[in-house]
Amino acid sequence: MKEQLRLVIKLHEVNKLMTELLEAFEGLKVEGISDEEIELIMAEFRHITQGKEGIMDHVRHDLQNLYKRFYARYGEDAITPVQDDICTGCFVKISPMKLARIRKMDSLEYCESCGRILIPPQEK
Repeated sequence: MKEQLRLVIKLHEVNKLMTELLEAFEGLKVEGISDEEIELIMAEFRHITQGKEGIMDHVRHDLQNLYKRFYARYGEDAITPVQDDICTGCFVKISPMKLARIRKMDSLEYCESCGRILIPPQEK
């Protein structure tokens, strides 16, 4: 299960990267960038998308479906880290028992308030 959770965390990281890239692209579009620059950005986006698909190929089918359902609802925030014992999606305190399971990565844990998939705190 730990390997599956690591893959889910990787998906979270890839989604954040994709969002940042799209935001940067939108900002550059406003500035009137060249077609060549647009193609470079789009090539990088395709590369990241392929990486995401590669990760998904290694995630169990049931977790893929669950992830897709949450992603459709919450976007890149479908998977959210716990920070200072709080769900960073809805800011509700997580029980100590659930926190221990999240840190051990023994099972997939969800926020009891918003339903997001909870992962250990992300290193900065």
